[in-house]
Amino acid sequence: MQPNPLNASAQDRDTMTIGPPSLFIVFIDSFDLAETWYRQAPGLIAPARQAQLQRLSRAEDRARGLFAEWLCRASLASWSGRRYADITITKDALGKPLLAAAGWPGPKLSFNLSHSHRAVAVLIDSQPVGVDIEFIEPITEAALDGHRLFMNDAEAAVFEGLSAPAERQAYYYGRWTVKESRLKQAGRGLSGDPRALNCGAWHPAGSAGAAGAAGSSAADLVWLGRYAAPQVPAWTDVYRYRDHYLLAASLRRNLPIRIHHLDCAALKAGLPEPLGGQA
Repeated sequence: MQPNPLNASAQDRDTMTIGPPSLFIVFIDSFDLAETWYRQAPGLIAPARQAQLQRLSRAEDRARGLFAEWLCRASLASWSGRRYADITITKDALGKPLLAAAGWPGPKLSFNLSHSHRAVAVLIDSQPVGVDIEFIEPITEAALDGHRLFMNDAEAAVFEGLSAPAERQAYYYGRWTVKESRLKQAGRGLSGDPRALNCGAWHPAGSAGAAGAAGSSAADLVWLGRYAAPQVPAWTDVYRYRDHYLLAASLRRNLPIRIHHLDCAALKAGLPEPLGGQA
């Protein structure tokens, strides 16, 4: 398990800056904590994002949005060694968001975030990335019948050959999560056609083909294996999180991902510095 990056030394942060891709994940064990943060530190997130969250009626939705925004900024702050308040979010020519830090000479880092139920994940690298996390719950047969909306003919044939409900659900979630992370990595999101995506060759954890990936696990995050599609190029690591989530993290570089599992409860000790007047 990696140490909490928010408490890393300056030397450790420099290592993170030039190191491998990093996945930051936090479990919201208390939606009340997010509400407390929101009341105590209105400058915790950008004003435009605050206005969006204020229009949400459900505390759970506000909490997920708050932690997602916070985690994006806090994770880059840990990489760059800069203050939380100095982190800015910009966009590339295609409109894909990038993270930057005031006074930091390093390259802008590509990031992507996903949240589901109580989990929030952010993936960062110097090359385009995509991440998707899904809370696993039973799916109706009617919903499963919509598999051809995102599976190609070969994948659909495998899915339709499965008879056990658990196998059908696992395959459905697995394909969807990997493909969504890949579409997000490409900058197309749900506007792209997932049926056109080839997930690549699957190398389960412990197999000879997965040896070079050097996938790692941390706390409740268990690495299951990697899809390799070097011709794209794209490599997608798949994880099980807290037994009830499936997470896919897609990279353009064939490198292992460094895991940072943040403890939400430990954050109660203090709040990040307000952002001030950032948009």
